[in-house]
Amino acid sequence: MMNYQEALQNAPIWIQKAWVEFNKLPKETQAKTPFLYFVLGKGKGTPPFKMSKADSNYKDPSSNQDFICGNCIFYYVNPVKKVGVCSQIRGRVDYDAICKLWVGESSIKK
Repeated sequence: MMNYQEALQNAPIWIQKAWVEFNKLPKETQAKTPFLYFVLGKGKGTPPFKMSKADSNYKDPSSNQDFICGNCIFYYVNPVKKVGVCSQIRGRVDYDAICKLWVGESSIKK
């Protein structure tokens, strides 16, 4: 099994928690299951740690075009399905929508 300790030092808390859960699995299961596969919902689609649209106050479209999913750090386009998705909420996400989790690039301290 790979040693992820260096990567985990700066990882988001949900990844650190997932690592703890992963290590509770039997050693045989750990050996057959890559950690990334485990984190991403064990191949079952949307990871269970993502927030629902209702809980995130998702609105489409946003009432302020300066604050949209398309300019949020969590938004990306799924390279396989070619649809907008969010690393924080479940399901398809529209480019011009918004939710309470929005974080713009300039909000990140460097």
